[in-house]
Parts: sequence; structure tokens; C-alpha cells
Amino acid sequence: MKVSLDAMRDYFAQRTPKYDTSSSWVGDDRLGGLMVDMLGLKEGERILDVASGTGMLGKTLAPTGAKVIGLDYTPTMMEGTRPHYADLVVGDAHAMPFEDATFDAVVCRQGIQFMDAPKAVGEMARVVKPGGRVVLMHLACYGEEDREETFEIQRLRNPVRLNYFLADDQPQLLRGAGLDVDRIEHYHTLESARNWLGKGSIPTDRQQAAFAIYRDASPAFRASHALEERDGDYIDRMLFVLARGVRR
Repeated sequence: MKVSLDAMRDYFAQRTPKYDTSSSWVGDDRLGGLMVDMLGLKEGERILDVASGTGMLGKTLAPTGAKVIGLDYTPTMMEGTRPHYADLVVGDAHAMPFEDATFDAVVCRQGIQFMDAPKAVGEMARVVKPGGRVVLMHLACYGEEDREETFEIQRLRNPVRLNYFLADDQPQLLRGAGLDVDRIEHYHTLESARNWLGKGSIPTDRQQAAFAIYRDASPAFRASHALEERDGDYIDRMLFVLARGVRR
């Protein structure tokens, strides 16, 4: 499946008004703290936030004293994020408008599933300095037991999504870009299916189809996701994988 960058930009422009409340992980301070710890930022360092979106990660990183640069292809999502960034750049993550070895660290949270992932991670490795860190954080399935159902829910929720990740895919992408992977973390977040699907800017029929997967979920999916039915809603324990690569 191929999706044009313009289609991607238009989709996220539609999602902008509800994006920050569409998932509990977006504003999860504990998850944000884990990302800060993995980045190991020092005051004055330059960090690139790839797919910076509505700027929630920039808000988390700014207090470290690092100089945070935001890169995103959707100007609408970047409106109002200026206070959290030293600079904002509208650009394509597949061909970043930066010189080699520009940044001390690069981070991408929930971005490469909408990209040519090897190409984008290769660009992250190119623009980070020797000894610099690249941290990825994205949703993944738990394993083969929940793969089909998890990926179908994600496909229905994000019609412009290109990639669906197994737990080891992000470390492999970092290694493929020539980086040494030195830390991997798993993090669980509880999400309301009703909220997650309802604020995804998708048609009602796609929401209903995804909700039906929760309703008819296999025992394996229910177990791995600790799926809980609550007042007509489903609470899904989703898995985030965080991986850090270091440039030699």
C-alpha cells in the first residue's frame, strides 16, 4: 500500500483538534519520563523530534535544557507548539533538511508507522552525531497470538498507516541503520476503545468494525491485552516498545 505525503498531511490535519485527548499515552507523564531517561539529554544538547505533531513530546523535553527542534510534515499540527521548541521545521522525514551529524539525539514517537520506516530511520542515523542517541517509541503487538487482530484494529483506525510492528521490529530498524542497540523497554498503557476509535477521524463504519473485533476477540488476544469490558466499552492494555540506538 502506498499513501501520498499529501494524503498523510490531510489526514493528520483532520485529527489535530482531538489528537491530544485521543489516547491516554499522549499525555502520560510516566511514559514521558521514561523517554527522557532513555535520551539522557544534557543542557544545551540539540535534539530532533521527528513527527513532532502537536508538540506534547517537545513540552516534555524542554525542561531538560536541551535545544529541541521539531520536524513534521503537517503545519496544522504544529500550530501553537512554538513555546516548546527552539525551532520548527516543516519537512519530510525521508529526506531531512539537515546536514550529517547535526544532532546529539533524535527521537520519534508514533511516527514511523506512517513512513518508509527503513528510509526514515536511516535519515535519523545520518543526522545524529557519533555517540549520539536515536530513540524510537511505537505501538507493537505482543506476538503471533494477537498479531492479526491487533494489526486489523490499527488498520481500521489509521487508514494511512503503512507499518505494523512486532516487538523486535524497532531494534532491527535501528541495527539496519548501522546503530548499536543498547536499551529496549516495554511499556503498557490502558486505552479506552471507545475514546481511541472515536477520536481517530475515521468513518463510523470503520469504528464499528474495529469495535466488533474487540467484542469478538479471541481468548489469546483477550489474555495478552488484558481486555476488560466496562460499561459497553473495552479497556485495552496496549504495548509500546521503546528502543535506543547509538551511532558508532
